[in-house]
Amino acid sequence: MKLFDAFSRQAPNKVFFSILLGALSGICYALLIPIVLSAISEDPASVVEYESTVRTVLSYDVSDYKVATLFLIVCVFILVTRTLSQVILTRVSIDLSTEMRIGFYKRIMAASTDVLEKMGSAKLLATITTDVGRIVSGARMLPDVLINSVTIIGLLGFLIYLNINVFWFVIGAITFGVITYQLPILLSNAYLSHSRKKVDDLLEAINGLIYGNKELKLNDVKSRIYLDEVLTKNEHDVRDAEKTGNTITRAAANYGDMISFFVIGIVTFIFINYESMSSDELVGVVMALLYITGPVSIVINSIPQIIVSRVSLNKVNKIFQEIPPENINHDVFPLEDWQEIRFSQVGYQYPERDGLEGFKIGPIDFTIEKGQITFIVGGNGSGKSTLSKLLTLHHQPSSGTISFGNTVVDSHSIKSVRQSISSIYSDYYLFNRLLTENGESEEALKIQQDEIDVYLKELGLDDKVTIKNGEFSTISLSDGQKRRLALLVAFLEDKEFYLFDEWAADQDPIFKEFFYYHILPQLKAKGKAVVAISHDDRYFDVADKILVMESGSLIDCITEREIIDERTKTRNIVSTKKVAAQT
Repeated sequence: MKLFDAFSRQAPNKVFFSILLGALSGICYALLIPIVLSAISEDPASVVEYESTVRTVLSYDVSDYKVATLFLIVCVFILVTRTLSQVILTRVSIDLSTEMRIGFYKRIMAASTDVLEKMGSAKLLATITTDVGRIVSGARMLPDVLINSVTIIGLLGFLIYLNINVFWFVIGAITFGVITYQLPILLSNAYLSHSRKKVDDLLEAINGLIYGNKELKLNDVKSRIYLDEVLTKNEHDVRDAEKTGNTITRAAANYGDMISFFVIGIVTFIFINYESMSSDELVGVVMALLYITGPVSIVINSIPQIIVSRVSLNKVNKIFQEIPPENINHDVFPLEDWQEIRFSQVGYQYPERDGLEGFKIGPIDFTIEKGQITFIVGGNGSGKSTLSKLLTLHHQPSSGTISFGNTVVDSHSIKSVRQSISSIYSDYYLFNRLLTENGESEEALKIQQDEIDVYLKELGLDDKVTIKNGEFSTISLSDGQKRRLALLVAFLEDKEFYLFDEWAADQDPIFKEFFYYHILPQLKAKGKAVVAISHDDRYFDVADKILVMESGSLIDCITEREIIDERTKTRNIVSTKKVAAQT
């Protein structure tokens, strides 16, 4: 995706009209010098026929009123066409900025969880908040570049009319100036690209500052080291690269500004000694060169911003390549009724990172039945979280098959199957509103509101939160209260399969007991398939089945009620197979 291509695809007709108006504006800019020269020239063969007449307009005497009228018309035309050209492209750029960000949102939503976890949030935020704005800022300069480029071409044409030898000299001087200007710009581009890469590291460090604030508060040494060696270092890396890049860019831009004046000096003091020129020609040449200085300066000064935009555009294109959409069917269709989730020789391995083999689990075989409560237990690093993401289809298995009833989960069915799943992970995100479709009847909305009120009271949130028009009155709650509110949202979704990852970890004893002895049995009674990842061994008796994970393997599947009750009393999750081996 190139810078101008992005605009032309957004609104091709508007962009073409903007370019046309800009070109006309540039042509008229170039006509102003000949018009002025024709008014002050004594040569009857000037561009506009000279006629010395005076007219009174608004109590003022106007000489050469025909030329003056033409001059005014051209100026007004320039004002209108240039303004329209810039306004049109500015509006298109605003639309483009919005569309690019929405495109990013869609790409992120369509990407796999694996890809997003690998990339991290810092890169994505930097691209959305920084790069998109830079791209649009650079593209907005295109109308000015166009207008002034056309003006330069028109004035060069006027130089041909005045003196062909001066024209070739100016062309040579501009060519030399552009080449010598580009050399430092290339160096500047390298520094600016380096600066943009460092922005990702800086944003990652800022995330650490915000989300690790509690830990830093409790350790002054750690806090000081993080400030000096992480935050400040990344900030200085960005600063130094930007300072160097912008210093080179500014110096090059000022050099570009002076190119026209160098040419004027050479023409005025040296060139006339070798080329016969009349006074009128010399005046015309000098005026044209003075007038061309502004457009040349604008074009040259636009280059740094366009370079920054191209750097950001390259970054955007790279990010888009790194977050491809999942290769799945995105249409949702109703599933056949199912009673169990079956894992058959399912395995999963994380991608290799830094030359190290990714963690893997499996192959695993088990079933999850509706109307039953299944616990997944095991030590840290045993593979519980990975298995849970396979269950909720956030990860697709590397081998084996997952089936929901007769529906095998594959690229065609996975999105449809996901619609029957609800999960609350330990790193869940609580949205500030219920994300439900509009269009329900008033009666249905009233029933839902009654249901919400019941759940709020059951979860002890009726005096903390109200829900009106689908929006929460607040989400500034304790961690435990947020989890309860997330549970309410899950209830309202009324899915067929629920998975809870350490949901009770932040709850006080009352709500912990409420969760295990009321919430889970209530879902079971509704015929839901329920899975809970838990370390709360005192509540194991709630489970109908316990899956024991260790080092990525399913080492036991406990279904016997006596054994489950025994494990609950002894608070021991040791596999029955290990117990049998020991005896």
